[in-house]
Amino acid sequence: AMSAVVTRLLFPQPKPSYGPDTFRRHLIYIPTTLSPGSPQDACVPALCLPFPSARFLVYFLHGNAEDLGRCYQFCLGLRDQFQVHVLAIEYPGYGICA
Repeated sequence: AMSAVVTRLLFPQPKPSYGPDTFRRHLIYIPTTLSPGSPQDACVPALCLPFPSARFLVYFLHGNAEDLGRCYQFCLGLRDQFQVHVLAIEYPGYGICA
């Protein structure tokens, strides 16, 4: 009980700043299991931002009290500035995982 209170204070979960249709071209769902046909609620949303000539992939994890919607513009800038693919993963309980 006490640890749940501490967790909520240290890791506040903001209201989602995006929905399933917000980033249609870039939002993907990564299955949490290897079973084929996993339901969408058994998947983790992620932003996949490809760069046409990229040779590298940056795996981005957003900060506390953020979600993919709040870091979308930053990730686009990261992709364009460094000419890399960017994969940003949502944390359980954040964004549309809430």
